[in-house]
Order: sequence, then structure tokens, then C-alpha cells
Amino acid sequence: MRLISNRLIDIENYISLRLQEPVQLPSFTVANLPTAANYTNRAVIVSDETGGRTIATSDGTNWRRVSDGAIAS
Repeated sequence: MRLISNRLIDIENYISLRLQEPVQLPSFTVANLPTAANYTNRAVIVSDETGGRTIATSDGTNWRRVSDGAIAS
């Protein structure tokens, strides 16, 4: 247990409950994607991707569309 703001919380229980919810991904336009090298193995939503809104992941060099592995453009 850990005391936070005068409340005891069970960290494992808190994490377990949070993981039962849908994951919220940050959304970016292609022009505003963060540097891929700083976010290896992270996921984002690309709101204006060619072909429509999609999820992309960083391979450490580029943001790649999950659907086909192409570089987000």
C-alpha cells in the first residue's frame, strides 16, 4: 500500500482496474508526430493519415501504420 494525498491505495488493484478500461492513445496530425526515436514501441493515433485516421507505432526511426507497416504520411 502507498499513501497518496492522505489516502492509502493498493497500487496493484489500481493498475488492474485501469487495465480493464479501453486504452486512450494520444492523437497527432502527421506534421505534428513526435520524434519516433524518442518513443520506440509506443502507439499513437494519426488523425489525418492517408486513407483516414489510423493507429501508428514507432519503430525507433519512423512512425508506421499498424494496418500495413508503411511509414505514416
